[in-house]
Amino acid sequence: MRMKTLLLFLGMALAVPVVAHAQTGVYAEFTGGTLDVSGLPHIYGGTFGVYSQKKLGVAAVGLDLRGFALSGGNSQSYNGVLAGPRLAIKPRVVPIMPYAEVLGGFSRVNANNGNANTDVAYNVVLGVDSTVIPHVDWRAIEFSYGKEHTSVLTYKALSTGIVIRF
Repeated sequence: MRMKTLLLFLGMALAVPVVAHAQTGVYAEFTGGTLDVSGLPHIYGGTFGVYSQKKLGVAAVGLDLRGFALSGGNSQSYNGVLAGPRLAIKPRVVPIMPYAEVLGGFSRVNANNGNANTDVAYNVVLGVDSTVIPHVDWRAIEFSYGKEHTSVLTYKALSTGIVIRF
């Protein structure tokens, strides 16, 4: 049993240099979307976050943490915090990086009727980043589709913004 444990730790130690190079990025986006809530058809605002990913050849895997604050006027708002896994593809020949994420967390809807609802939420995110200059990307387009756990609320949004990578 000790030999198996020793071999496991040795294998992990040898694998660390392969995956130790992590890349972190912070981003800010302008987001426009819709909620299927009566009286709250269009919402606009900002999405901000940070991700960290490790390159594995042309792919990169990591985690994303984001918050968003969107409003539609008349005290209508949709806010939340989400986190989850990220998968990105970085082709070597073109300066783009398509990515996909599945995020979970909490969101809060404040509709025009004064009722606020906080719920568990999830989002599926697809996007493309394009390198502008080294360490700076333009988030050309990002599409988010989300739902809240206990309600029938559906969220759809398009975003664009800037990413700074470290």
